[in-house]
Amino acid sequence: FSSELKIMAEKVSAPVAKIMLYLLYYIVPNFQILNLKDKLYIPEGMPLDVLSMVLTYGVVYAAIVLIIGTMVFAKKEF
Repeated sequence: FSSELKIMAEKVSAPVAKIMLYLLYYIVPNFQILNLKDKLYIPEGMPLDVLSMVLTYGVVYAAIVLIIGTMVFAKKEF
């Protein structure tokens, strides 16, 4: 979905729509980075740079979601 947002932002001519689409492109997570099935069939094995990028992206995304969730529920009274 995020790659389609970038393509739409490049093709749209309205400046406000372009800004909104680019903003959504950077907010919506790119889960295609976590798709390892194409990289698992490499005869040499999975490169360490790919594995480190996947792990870093997953940890950073999870941390951001947890921080936002904590901030939202910290103000809620139960």
